[in-house]
Amino acid sequence: MTTLAWILLAALIAAVLLCAVLFLGLRRSRARAARTEQLVTEARRAVRAAAEEESSGQAEQLRVSIARAQADSLSAYVSEERRLLEPVKRLADRVLDTTALTVHELRRRVRETVGGAEALAPLSVTVPEVFFVMGTLPAIGAPIEPLSTV
Repeated sequence: MTTLAWILLAALIAAVLLCAVLFLGLRRSRARAARTEQLVTEARRAVRAAAEEESSGQAEQLRVSIARAQADSLSAYVSEERRLLEPVKRLADRVLDTTALTVHELRRRVRETVGGAEALAPLSVTVPEVFFVMGTLPAIGAPIEPLSTV
């Protein structure tokens, strides 16, 4: 064999060895990339879970803050209504506190106050209900006046 043939054979062997080394390196890098992708996926899941947990906690705190602000403004509204109705309350002959009364108890109480069913025959009483976002506004003990007589 000539020197050129030996050089070509050596170059071929070197190229085959280089291909084998590069192939092994490629397999290792793909395995590392797959493990890295798994780690990134797990980290993303953990971040999403932490973000959802944090946002739900903040949303609950926000709901509580809004509820407190509404309760404070509702309390201020009730206090102002009571203050404004005080002169009317002083003019009333009788004041019924309806805070803890059901509709049936209120009917019985009005009958007792007015003097029975016979006295109520010409009397018609309308009690409006006021609704708010957080429920029905509790009664403030305002006097009940007949809106119309039959």
